[in-house]
Amino acid sequence: MKNDVVSERYALAIYDIAKQEKNILKIYENLNEIAFHINKNLDFKTLMTHPLISDKEKKMAINKLYSKYFEPTTVNMINYLIDKKRIVYIDRIMIEYLKYYHLENNIIEVEAIFAIKPSKEQEKTLIDKLKKKYSKDVKLKIKVDESILAGGILKIGDEIIDGSLKRQFEILKSKI
Repeated sequence: MKNDVVSERYALAIYDIAKQEKNILKIYENLNEIAFHINKNLDFKTLMTHPLISDKEKKMAINKLYSKYFEPTTVNMINYLIDKKRIVYIDRIMIEYLKYYHLENNIIEVEAIFAIKPSKEQEKTLIDKLKKKYSKDVKLKIKVDESILAGGILKIGDEIIDGSLKRQFEILKSKI
């Protein structure tokens, strides 16, 4: 729980700075790429998170790897996270940052799980219906899970709409 509060605070601070600089998406992309590298490269993750490696060495690595390609603000933010021993929360910070962006731009993120991949037309129909229902732009993430048998499951924030055949069977089974 404490980690979530920490992540939210840092995400909001980073978002506010990015907003002031009118560079919200670019800074998000930069931070997201750094988070990706930390997660996908074990050596880099060790370098960034190991307590025996000095902050100076960590910041030198960040500056060497990213200062030519990323916004200076991004590099400064990462260095600040290193100074405050918060770089380990980079994934959670990115999730919270994106929440602030979606909230401010009237976007909902929807995870849709189906037994088979829907057609582009079906995806468009779903997006249109969700836009109408929630009066927000929809960012749809499709997943395929054959174990649900048929139908679909929608995850919209804290709301779950389960229209899967698997769930219907579970309901029937509980009534018998």
